[in-house]
Amino acid sequence: MAITLTKAQQSVVDHNEGALLVVAGPGSGKTRVVTERIRRLLEIDGQHFRVLALTFTTKAAGYIAERLTSVPGVDERAFIGTIHSFCTEVLANRGKAVGIDDVPNIFESHNDRREVLIEAVRQEPELQAMLEAHEDSRERIKLVDRWLSIIGEYKNTLVLPEMVADPRVSRLYAAYNDQLRASNALDFDDLLLLTYQLFEQRPKIAEFYRRQYRYISIDEAQDLNEAQYRVLCSLCGGEYRNVLMVGDPKQAIFTWNGGHPKYLELFAQDFSASRVELLDNFRSSSAVVRAATSINRDYRVEGELPIQGVVQVKALSDEVAEAQYVADTIADLARNGHADVEGGVRLNRCAVIGRNRFVFDSLCEEFDRRSVQYYKKFGGLVVQSESDLMAEVELGFR
Repeated sequence: MAITLTKAQQSVVDHNEGALLVVAGPGSGKTRVVTERIRRLLEIDGQHFRVLALTFTTKAAGYIAERLTSVPGVDERAFIGTIHSFCTEVLANRGKAVGIDDVPNIFESHNDRREVLIEAVRQEPELQAMLEAHEDSRERIKLVDRWLSIIGEYKNTLVLPEMVADPRVSRLYAAYNDQLRASNALDFDDLLLLTYQLFEQRPKIAEFYRRQYRYISIDEAQDLNEAQYRVLCSLCGGEYRNVLMVGDPKQAIFTWNGGHPKYLELFAQDFSASRVELLDNFRSSSAVVRAATSINRDYRVEGELPIQGVVQVKALSDEVAEAQYVADTIADLARNGHADVEGGVRLNRCAVIGRNRFVFDSLCEEFDRRSVQYYKKFGGLVVQSESDLMAEVELGFR
């Protein structure tokens, strides 16, 4: 199926050699251009290079991979995954120089890492005394969690135990690492730290991956943190520049993990990258775009969906009134439709989004009163009725 692209999108898809920074606003089709560029590169006749496509979630990686299934040999010619999954593969195959002999066990669970740290502390009398100074078990857990947070911050900035000035913290950090290794395990932050060490200490290994992957693409790059960016720089070395980085500084969501959109501009400087801006919004109606512009005056849009849409802000007296208003609105849409929706409104395409689970209590009571059945689905609630009007309404929380 032919895909229609804007001039700016096509320029990204057609880009060949050299670094390119794509600043892409919401709904601008940024993942589409990443996918189509990979497709074009892999379909070049007579070429046998590989492509490295990295993103931040397995869901996003699956989205890209699914749309490239029609490309012959894509599984052999492209690595499509998260940055952490790429680091896992590197360490599993080449990690002996940093003490990794096989596919590492990854302790992702906070509880697992907490238990490792507690066991490490038990073997350090001074640290054990600091922990036992708190008689309340909840306070001890809070202290362990603070220690884990400190260790995570050091790893995310590629600071090793011997580089920590405070001797007690250095000992704590080293004891935690030793206990992980005794369990033949790594934590999530180790994947980046050890891969960076590997590329820095064994530059021929980094060169091997540069030869293997002729092109690198990074999606959602506004969420890069210090460790991730430095792993990229270490992988690329001083000469490799075939990197496409796509992101939107206004959509950064991983700041809790050290992510920062500053790495977009740092990439542009360090790699002397060309720059393309995707300013169209193909996801949101005109009303949503106007609302976004009223909130952020710097938000620029060159093209948008022709659908008018509607944004309303409604102040009501309490949660009961809110529930009644939402239920009435949904019923009205089911009966009368909406001007922007052809063929009427199907309620299994309607969503109610709240800030947490508890805001739905009154709404569920209202649906009960109206004999509307509901059940849990994908972390939210789906409402289902035996009536002709209410077929299925999804209730979710963000």
